[in-house]
Amino acid sequence: MYSGFHLAIGLLEIGAYTEAYTLAQRGLAIARAQGMPAFLSACFTLLGKVQRAMLNLEAARATHLEALSYNEALESRSFKAMIVAELCADNALEGKWAEAYDYAVQGLNTREALFHLYKGEEYRFTAIH
Repeated sequence: MYSGFHLAIGLLEIGAYTEAYTLAQRGLAIARAQGMPAFLSACFTLLGKVQRAMLNLEAARATHLEALSYNEALESRSFKAMIVAELCADNALEGKWAEAYDYAVQGLNTREALFHLYKGEEYRFTAIH
């Protein structure tokens, strides 16, 4: 399950969307079967990211809203920041600027420096000399 999750991220980054989608769905099914709510939030987030890359914006937004719903039970600020960042992107791409702004503000208000789940390129940092 964990390896498939990270493999799906790699496949997403190289543009192998169908394969990434299949692995994200498989990871989600395993997380549900094993009763792993924290990983379930991460799997929903990844699946939504793949759906957005495939330009299925409505499905991506719905999936990310489901991730946010699961996250409410966890009360995880770190996962919430990750999920609302994805919802911000979903809404921005749909031209829903007020909603995108609201999610951006939520993300800024829930940031923590303790935990970062690598979920793609946006977490790469570049040193400036």
